[in-house]
Amino acid sequence: MKKVLFSSIGLLLLSSTPHLSADVTILASEFNQMFSNANPLVVTENTTIELDEDIVINGEPIKTGGNFGQGQENRLIFNAQNGNMVIVEQSGIWQLTTFTSPNHIVQFTGNAELIFESGAIIRFNGGQLIMSNNTRIIPQPPQP
Repeated sequence: MKKVLFSSIGLLLLSSTPHLSADVTILASEFNQMFSNANPLVVTENTTIELDEDIVINGEPIKTGGNFGQGQENRLIFNAQNGNMVIVEQSGIWQLTTFTSPNHIVQFTGNAELIFESGAIIRFNGGQLIMSNNTRIIPQPPQP
């Protein structure tokens, strides 16, 4: 698996939207600096985000593109060695609506955690969510 490093100068561009291709790995710290709802990460092949820090989500900072999941399974993997997490903000929605078939997989591995703050939801459009290894989904109750 290749590791793609991003810099403030630029990143791998296959079109006007940043795309990753050919089994790549990026760090969560790079993801947090480079991508947002206005400038989403577009995954075109298997992609791993190594959670070296937490990611906070509300919206659609990740989309599928190209041949992702066309005729074969492709995965967006969140992996953590030290229990870092993806946090869906309070009353927020993690839009994964471009994940439209069972071949579109979001997988958490290692010790990654998926946290839903109070009122938060995840929205798929036919994709799959797989939790493996020591991963956890943690819903947080409303705060008084």
